[in-house]
Amino acid sequence: MNQFQEKVSEALNSKNALLPCPRCGHDQFSVLDREAYIPLTKKKSEKKSPIHFAIPIIAVVCENCGYLAMHSTLALGVQDDG
Repeated sequence: MNQFQEKVSEALNSKNALLPCPRCGHDQFSVLDREAYIPLTKKKSEKKSPIHFAIPIIAVVCENCGYLAMHSTLALGVQDDG
């Protein structure tokens, strides 16, 4: 586990985000090793590029069924510095 994954795990624990997987009930998860981004698109009426902003997230994956949970890095106070 790298430093970013440790920070994310600590942040999730501090928020009491400890429930088992909502799909299969398994209680073992893996934190992906870097941030991902969800693009926010502009309205069709706006001209330029359809991608305007992105929300940084971290993904947590159930080790049994692969269910993917996303958490805002901003809300958790963790950003990937590397």
